Amino acid sequence: MNGKKKAALFAGTTEGRLMAGRLAALGIPADVYVATEYGKEGLAVSETLTVFCGRLAVRQMAERFREQGYVLVIDATHPYAREASQNIRAAARETGIELWRVLRERTEDQTGDVETESVDEAVSFLKHTEGPILAVTGSRELAKYKALPDWKDRVYARVLPLTDVIAECTALGFTGKHLIAMQGPFSRELNAAMLAGIGAKWLVTKESGKPGGFEEKRAAARDAKAKLLVIRRPEEEGLFLSEAMERLAERFECRTAAGQRTMPGPPAASSKGLLAEPTSAPARESIPETGCTFEGGTGPEPVSASAPFCRHVWLIGMGPGDLSLLTGAARKALQDCQLIVGAARVAEQAAGFGKPLFKEYRPKQIFSYLCAHPEYTRIAAVFSGDTGFYSGARKLYETLCGRTEFQIKILPGISSMHYFFSRLGRSWERVKPLSLHGQKADFVSALKEQGEVFLLGGGRDVLCLVCRELLSAGLGDVRITVGEELSLPGERIYTGTPESLKEQEVNPLTVLFLERCVQREAAGVSERPENLPLTHGLADTAFLRGDVPMTKMEVRTISVAKLMLTSKAVVYDVGAGTGSVAVECARLSKNVTVYAVEQNKPALELLEKNRDKFKLTNLNIVSGRAPGALENLPPASHVFIGGSGGALGEILKAVFTKNPHARIVMNLIMPETLTALFGTLAALKVQELEIVQVTVARSKKVGPGHLMMGQNPVWIVSFTGGCEP
Repeated sequence: MNGKKKAALFAGTTEGRLMAGRLAALGIPADVYVATEYGKEGLAVSETLTVFCGRLAVRQMAERFREQGYVLVIDATHPYAREASQNIRAAARETGIELWRVLRERTEDQTGDVETESVDEAVSFLKHTEGPILAVTGSRELAKYKALPDWKDRVYARVLPLTDVIAECTALGFTGKHLIAMQGPFSRELNAAMLAGIGAKWLVTKESGKPGGFEEKRAAARDAKAKLLVIRRPEEEGLFLSEAMERLAERFECRTAAGQRTMPGPPAASSKGLLAEPTSAPARESIPETGCTFEGGTGPEPVSASAPFCRHVWLIGMGPGDLSLLTGAARKALQDCQLIVGAARVAEQAAGFGKPLFKEYRPKQIFSYLCAHPEYTRIAAVFSGDTGFYSGARKLYETLCGRTEFQIKILPGISSMHYFFSRLGRSWERVKPLSLHGQKADFVSALKEQGEVFLLGGGRDVLCLVCRELLSAGLGDVRITVGEELSLPGERIYTGTPESLKEQEVNPLTVLFLERCVQREAAGVSERPENLPLTHGLADTAFLRGDVPMTKMEVRTISVAKLMLTSKAVVYDVGAGTGSVAVECARLSKNVTVYAVEQNKPALELLEKNRDKFKLTNLNIVSGRAPGALENLPPASHVFIGGSGGALGEILKAVFTKNPHARIVMNLIMPETLTALFGTLAALKVQELEIVQVTVARSKKVGPGHLMMGQNPVWIVSFTGGCEP
């Protein structure tokens, strides 16, 4: 490249930091101008960049432009820094130098309760309001708030914690609790706490976009019940950040002798203590291609100068812990990267690669750090185990994907599940994998359905909790195999029962294998603790009954079919009795949630016994009379009514108020009840009404033969709501 070509960049914003990183990455000589010491934070460190701090008048700018012979001036100052942009524009026009104005993209809705064109206009509006005001519009225009008659009592100013800024605000009369000197970024919670602390009725902010934390301010105003007054951004012409970055390489003809663009190695370590000491790197290496890819690879490939600014991110599965289990692609990416990010334990495993470490696992914080450090263009994000198996890789991918400057490549690793079963000499294709690491999992239902469950642990007491839940569900015969610190020097694998292991604490790095089908090693067969049909239609004798009425098998089978349950259905069984319908629905899928509503005490006792007998963790018993008992339940998608207690109309109204399109099935044995139902349904304007009369005859052994004994006829009425609540 032509070494005489030089650029001037006016920075101090997120866009300015990213442009400085781009200039450094391309090796373009540039002078970077910032107004304050705060503006220097986060700027790329490079031999090709020189940073100047302080404000310049138009004449001073023009003199600098001529002295340095800039071929391009880039204005990446704040959208509201009108005076600075006007001065830069005037100096560029006077010297005849090409000027690029970098605009902040409007990627989100940035409206408020009230919008004005300027701080002056905002102050004029606030004169006709009452209540404390939190002004976060900066110190430069703070004096304008003094036009409010009661400004000393009403206005609280949040400004940067810089000595000259605080002195300037104090001289204006903003002191004590009315002057909040803090440096962002500010979370929604912190903004809300500030608003609540001063009892603010108004939050005044500029249309600052994502870099300025606009959404966090707006959400905080809602939380604190304060009105949001937004100073609209002035309309400008220019280039968006992505456009400006793409044009730089072409504008400065950035090519090596081989015809490829170049970039420098990693910068010095951060002074904030978040990074380990970096190692040396080649002065210039190729920039990776753009886009999002999922396949493995060996590293970035160089591209032509016309390609846009790109930062290569590898999402790397580190395996169970032993670095010898890393894939070749993962190892090469860790060798080629400039920065390693990840949770402290996993990042420290990669410390031997001698790269700076940013110990963080939260995607938003990682993204914010990368935005503040554009000089890192090759980043390795490391995750325990495999990237696709209960990994944080998914959330980080979702955070970065779609942003044009990031190319993402996923390099999978060996999961702890794969490694564990290889150590056991077992296959795992029939095993249900679940995680208890920072989340809940219904492993009891999964174990009943699948027979074999693998669990990622979550804390030293995870084995105790699992054993106690298994014992509570009547699954004391389950075989548990425990794997601690897999692949590490302290690896330990052992087996036991829920009873023998229920007091056992484990290492946080622990996995569990639960087997309900006990393998007979000699015969090669398995035994299941029960032999129930896979479909609904249990025999009446399968239930504990007592003297409580029960919906018989044939009618129950048709009724459940008429419900037409769907995946993740929420079912009310109103007048549940023994719970035969509730049990049938809950057995169909662990994703179906059933609420059995009953007021009769003997029936409630039988409900509990039948739920425990069939070990149904997705069946919930609700004691009370409908419709009152339905009030605190989530909306039902399907409802079976076996008994209404004379409150049918009120029950249907309560159901349709929560979900106007719920599916209803009812069993009626008296014609008077059927007649009364017609009047209720006419008022509700239901859809898909169907009435089926079922008469069942069962055989009875009489002497040497059988006699058919008729049961009471039953009307099965089904319909779907179609009204608005």
